[in-house]
Amino acid sequence: MRKRDEKRETQKKRTTKETHTQVLKIGVCVGVQKWVRWVGDSVKHEAIERAVRKVMVGEEGTGMRIRARSFVEKAREAVAEGGSSHGDLSCLIEELLSL
Repeated sequence: MRKRDEKRETQKKRTTKETHTQVLKIGVCVGVQKWVRWVGDSVKHEAIERAVRKVMVGEEGTGMRIRARSFVEKAREAVAEGGSSHGDLSCLIEELLSL
């Protein structure tokens, strides 16, 4: 992977992490600072254990699961017939077929 692509991929991962952990509050950071492709790099098993415990036990984890379920329901509604994503996709298909 070229250096520029690696930097872009790292930035994309960072943005996704911040969205899930800080904005949506449905994720837990495990301390990864740089995206890597190889197994065995960066994350210690203790960090994974802490993150799993944080999500599975206590009020914070309960809140994360409740918020995640609400996003699942919203996504299902959006892709169901009559939903916003379903309508957008139908319009796209019609447009492509008319070409």
